Amino acid sequence: MKNICTSLLCLLLFAGWNSAAAQNYHESDKAALRAFLRQPSATAGEINAQRLGLAVADTLIWTTNEDWVAQVAGLTWNATTPKRVTRIIWSLEGVAGSLNLNGCTELTDLNCGVNQLTALDVSNNTALGYLECYGNQLTALDVSNNWASSEEETS
Repeated sequence: MKNICTSLLCLLLFAGWNSAAAQNYHESDKAALRAFLRQPSATAGEINAQRLGLAVADTLIWTTNEDWVAQVAGLTWNATTPKRVTRIIWSLEGVAGSLNLNGCTELTDLNCGVNQLTALDVSNNTALGYLECYGNQLTALDVSNNWASSEEETS
């Protein structure tokens, strides 16, 4: 009986540690990234995740651990817990689709120029001070409820 209790206690401690470890990155930031990374890229047969350094297999572990987050090219995270994305540099990466970052409220810099984005939503990103999104196929751009600065480049 004592061995069963000890095993159960170890299992509960591991489960608690594992769920705490899964909170290193802010959930709304991860959700926005997952939604974008799953979309088809500008390269036939690839998804955006592949264009930014992830393997398709990495998408299978998105809900069980956060190892994939640190592997995405062009992201900078702050030092708080949970970490928030502060900078995204994805110019000339061959990514495509709709990029909705309105939940990434600590984002200060976004460079996603010269890709094949069709929509970009950075509404409610009040920390955003730099946006470069020229050279895309944007049919929708939402910058409402912003702006840390008046700098905007969108053609």
